[in-house]
Amino acid sequence: MIILDEADDPHIQSKVASETTLTSRTVRPTTPTPSLPDYESSQSISSSSSSASHSSRAQLTAVESAEPPVNRWWPKHRSARVRRVVLYALVIYFFFTVAVGVPIIVVKMQHRWYERQIVAQDTSAMISSPSLLIIDGETPLAQGSNVSCNAWVDMDVPLSDLMRADLQYVIPLSGPIFLQSNVSYYEENDLSQQVSGTLNVDVNDDPAATDAVVSVSMFYSVASIRMDTSVCLVNLSGSNGIYIYGPHTVQWPETLMFNISLLLPQTPDLFISKLVTMLPRFSQQYGPLASSVLFGNVELGGPLSKVMIDSLSAGTAVIKSPLAEISGQFDITQALVLDTVSAPITANISLHNSGSLAQVTYLELSTGNSPLTANVTLYFPYGSPPAYKAPNFLAKAQTFNGPLNLTIAHAPSSAPAALQLQAENALGEVLVSVDSKFAGTFDVTTTYASAQVLMPDVLSENGTQYDLGLYTPSSSAAAPSSSFTRAVDFDVISSSRMAGWVGFGPRPPSPQKYHANGQGRIEVESTLTPVTLLLGS
Repeated sequence: MIILDEADDPHIQSKVASETTLTSRTVRPTTPTPSLPDYESSQSISSSSSSASHSSRAQLTAVESAEPPVNRWWPKHRSARVRRVVLYALVIYFFFTVAVGVPIIVVKMQHRWYERQIVAQDTSAMISSPSLLIIDGETPLAQGSNVSCNAWVDMDVPLSDLMRADLQYVIPLSGPIFLQSNVSYYEENDLSQQVSGTLNVDVNDDPAATDAVVSVSMFYSVASIRMDTSVCLVNLSGSNGIYIYGPHTVQWPETLMFNISLLLPQTPDLFISKLVTMLPRFSQQYGPLASSVLFGNVELGGPLSKVMIDSLSAGTAVIKSPLAEISGQFDITQALVLDTVSAPITANISLHNSGSLAQVTYLELSTGNSPLTANVTLYFPYGSPPAYKAPNFLAKAQTFNGPLNLTIAHAPSSAPAALQLQAENALGEVLVSVDSKFAGTFDVTTTYASAQVLMPDVLSENGTQYDLGLYTPSSSAAAPSSSFTRAVDFDVISSSRMAGWVGFGPRPPSPQKYHANGQGRIEVESTLTPVTLLLGS
């Protein structure tokens, strides 16, 4: 029998290994409650749960840190964003209102305050202290300097129940000329009611005169009025003229009247850049100036200031005379405005257009409670390009509670021009007449009255003969082309409205805007009264 050494016996080695394992591992008794884990298991679960919780928190922190930060100034919801935008817009609007609007209001209030302060007590006060001057007829401006004041030749000369004082000034023609008074800017009604005058503008009989001469005769009831009144020769920014500073008050039965004469030299081809008058309660009379003087710009008038013109030639003329009549003969190349109310307008007008593609010659006549009567002659050169984007002549005439009579005809030497006309009235009859050179559309309308379009010996496009025999045109201009027959085409025929087209040849297509197709348009409108359009043959 062979006895193995302990080191070589396998049973002994396995036993030793088993004892070693049991020695290194402490076996605890099994817990009597099967639902609860033993200590080692609970420790293992707790360790794994803690690790998982830590890992979850780390992942959550990483996710939160990856999300973009919330913008507290720009909310997520659409309604909140709209409210925020509206709030910002209101803040910006308020800022610009305060920064821009308030200064404008302050300036306008200052201008109104200045207008009420044009009171001159005496000559020395006027020369030493600044006053206001209205060189454009409306806007008061700071006065530059009085060249001379109250240079009376005679004073306090008895004349019936009044006294008289005279002076004379020489006005250079190097710039604009003005004749103005501060009467209209007083609040007291007594002053405007008791102050009046006349103005006469004509050509000097003295051929040696080279400058304009102004003569002023002042009539007054008491000497204190003369002492409180100043007539000054004023130079302001190159403009020269006369300014009348009236007294603070003129009460009945006191009287203050002026007789002003402006004589222009006989210089050949005399050109005056601008003539301005603002003379309330004056009667202004202008002689036959068209043959001697050409004005660049004319602005005449004043409240209750009657304006009568024998003839006037100017590029632009604006006459505004509320509550006073306007009448005269005008030769205009750019624009003419006659504006009054409760007073008649009577005018013979010549309008010139050079034929330039961009030139439009304007005419505006406006009154109310009175008749408006005007005869207009158009001058348009042959060979000019047709008017497609704008008319050659643009005219508007309006009144109310009074008749409106307007006649427009081309000069015999004039080419047919594109005329756009609006004639408006209310509670007054309207009669508009155009000659045979007019071609274009028309629209005549009224309410609760009759609208008529009358044409002597004109064939409509459907062959109807219109031989009404009610109107004989003042000029029988020849047809622009003998190959075409003048015809009329009605779009609307009713008792209160008539609309259509008149011209030579086939009717051109109607433009969307005023592209005119080289032709014109007439609109005549009134209310409760008849309207009539006469189309010459």
